[in-house]
Formats: sequence, structure tokens, C-alpha cells
Amino acid sequence: MRRLLFLLAFLASPAFAQQTLPSLPAGSTPYAGTDLFYCTIGGVSSKCAFSAILGAATQNLSASPAATTTATPGVMMAIGGAITPTKSGNVLINITGYWNNNTISDQCTLGIRTGTGTAPINGAAATGTARGSTQNIGQATAGFNYPFAVTSLVTGLTVGTAVWIDLAVFITTGGTCTLKNVTTVAVEQ
Repeated sequence: MRRLLFLLAFLASPAFAQQTLPSLPAGSTPYAGTDLFYCTIGGVSSKCAFSAILGAATQNLSASPAATTTATPGVMMAIGGAITPTKSGNVLINITGYWNNNTISDQCTLGIRTGTGTAPINGAAATGTARGSTQNIGQATAGFNYPFAVTSLVTGLTVGTAVWIDLAVFITTGGTCTLKNVTTVAVEQ
């Protein structure tokens, strides 16, 4: 992320505006797409994908996973997040959405989980590696949808190995926890 912010700051700077861009390699045609640009690697100028610099990135929307009445350690929501690291194995995960408990004064807790292999199904026992801290909510109005956002920087993932991303959810005092409009974004740093 720091590299991207640095690149964006440089591109917006007066120093960059005064630069003369190099010409394309002899015999090449400008690329009109948005996912490639020209770069020089090892003295050879060619088309390069943004992922050659930034690493992998994914986004997934899981409208409404099934609700749970399970207590700690909870169950998996099967939100469908996944990423395969391509550069560093350091991935920033952000999951947002809405959640509620159908019973006043009862609480729900959720947290990010990751793993390799087959992703867990909705309602499966909590599994994988817990990432970051958990969030919990006490319900002031039965069924009211509260926004949530959980984020974790996961380091040391194996480059080239697919990783599933999910939420483990459990009730802490009673009622039924429900998630809605869950969006998962994962960006390799």
C-alpha cells in the first residue's frame, strides 16, 4: 500500500509533470487497455501488468450468509473471499457489511479467519487461523442492522498458494446473529 501511495504522490507531483516519457520500443504499438503499462525490466522494455508491481487483489460480495445461534467458538459464514498472493505474501484484508441480533440486549461476535485448501461451508464449526481482533455488538433494538468493518494485515502467506477468507460468528448471550451485504476486499502489499 505504501508503494501505491508513493506512486500516486509522485504522479501528482510537479517533478513528474516536467518529465519526458520515454518512447515506446521500436516496432511496438501503444496499449489501449487499462491493466497494462510499459515498463523496463532488466533493460528490456515491455508491457507489464499492474500486478507485477502491486501484487494480487480481490473483491467479493456475499449478500446474506445464513444466520447462526451458535455460541463460542462459533461457525463459519462462507462469505467466499479468496486470494492467491503473487509477490510478498502480505495481504491486507477488509470485510464490511451489516449485522444484527434478533433479541434486545443479546450480543454477536465476529472475526476474520483464513486458511488453505477447501473453504468452509456456511454453518461449519469455526476453523482456520484467527486474524486481527474480534468485534462484538450488543443489540439495542431487535433486528436493527448495525454496520461493521474488520481489518487485518496478514503476513507470511505462501506466494502462489490460494487462501480462503471468511468470518467466524458466534452469539455471546443469546438470540440469532445475522449478516447482510458482506463485502470482502483483499490486497497484497
